[in-house]
Amino acid sequence: MAFAISRPRHCGLTSGALLLLLTVVAVSGSTRSTLPVLKSATCDAFLYASLSDDGAKTSTNSTAISSDARRDSSTSDGVEDVPLSTPATEDRNVLDDTVAGQLGVVKPVADCEALLGIDLSGITEEGHAAVTSAAETIHEGTLYCSVEGTLPASTQWQVLLPVRTWTQRYMQIGCGGLCGNIRMQVNAAFGSRQVSGGEFVLAATDMGGAMDGKVFANNSGRRKSFAYSAHHLTALVSKTLIQAYYGQKPSYSYFNGCSDGGREGVMEAIRYPNDFDGIIAGAPAMLFQFQNSLHHGWLAMSNIDGLMPELPPHEAWSTARSSRA
Repeated sequence: MAFAISRPRHCGLTSGALLLLLTVVAVSGSTRSTLPVLKSATCDAFLYASLSDDGAKTSTNSTAISSDARRDSSTSDGVEDVPLSTPATEDRNVLDDTVAGQLGVVKPVADCEALLGIDLSGITEEGHAAVTSAAETIHEGTLYCSVEGTLPASTQWQVLLPVRTWTQRYMQIGCGGLCGNIRMQVNAAFGSRQVSGGEFVLAATDMGGAMDGKVFANNSGRRKSFAYSAHHLTALVSKTLIQAYYGQKPSYSYFNGCSDGGREGVMEAIRYPNDFDGIIAGAPAMLFQFQNSLHHGWLAMSNIDGLMPELPPHEAWSTARSSRA
């Protein structure tokens, strides 16, 4: 896996702390592997190289550590030990300049409407995953098969499958704030020829959330969905649909998110590292206790007239200091 992380501006963690958190070491005999981390200056400054024409090249601001570390994500919740697999240079998931820009177009082997009949009941233990609609549509100039459906805890998802232009890549898009909506905005991948040209299957989920947060109060299922499960299940659903529609799995899968979407990428890397070959985690909003108890309250008070006490003028501070002298 490759990992891209921006220096967090509003997540309450330093870059060093996040890099320490996200570095996983597997040791077997004399061989050591580390979960790759790439870092860049801002949320949108880094374009993961595999989305561009430059293969696995990174920007001058980025540091790359190649690795073959993998985790077993077969269980729904647990984080397993990291097994040492084949050397990174022999792993099909490791990109190089000769591969990234040369994936051929794969055409559908099924009608879009046929995806309505896909059985997704085995995706979750609860058995509440289902397709609710499947129809061709135009999105930003590209013809897609748009498939929508549900997951447990009233969670919604959407997958856009290119009808004529798919080059075996998949990108899942993170959601900001407390989510509650599906937005197909590629953010850090904006400007990628492959993405703008409709070569990627795109997917997103509302994570069972809502911007006011009330839905989480007495619903543990929605809290779990928002915390980590929605994106994992959406990845499983998307890959099932890709297999059914094109007759093959994606060659490369990526996650791309910023703010809470960055946090979602971090959770994927920690809990389900086999879901994606590369992750962009921009400005991960990790410290929810601080954000919800202090940060947002302070912002509201400081930006609404009358809620914050007026600070004394400069002259008052000077007088106070003089009187104490």
